[in-house]
Amino acid sequence: MKIPQLSDLKEIDNDLVRLTALQIKKDFEMYGLEINLEDSVNNYQTLFSQIKPHIKYLSDFKFPKLLEVLYRIDLEEKTIFQFAENHPDFTIDEAISHLIIEREFKKVWIRKNYSS
Repeated sequence: MKIPQLSDLKEIDNDLVRLTALQIKKDFEMYGLEINLEDSVNNYQTLFSQIKPHIKYLSDFKFPKLLEVLYRIDLEEKTIFQFAENHPDFTIDEAISHLIIEREFKKVWIRKNYSS
């Protein structure tokens, strides 16, 4: 079974999107970063717009904490740089925000499909 890409979200059940949002909320709350699920449960763009200001703030003012968040989410630096290189239309904050959603989505999908 192939892990779907984030671009496939339109074809994925709402429960998987909701679980992804819950995972992001859980990981962000560990660092005092609030994600409002009421607006973002079924909407990538709204979730993205909630994550991006946190990433911008952390990258500008609390870079070590940003590194902790990325470590917790299991998002490698090389992945960020490769994505940014391949998508020059994204700012680094947008690239990180997108990759966080993508990584959390993949973790949730794997957990849902391979847990017993």
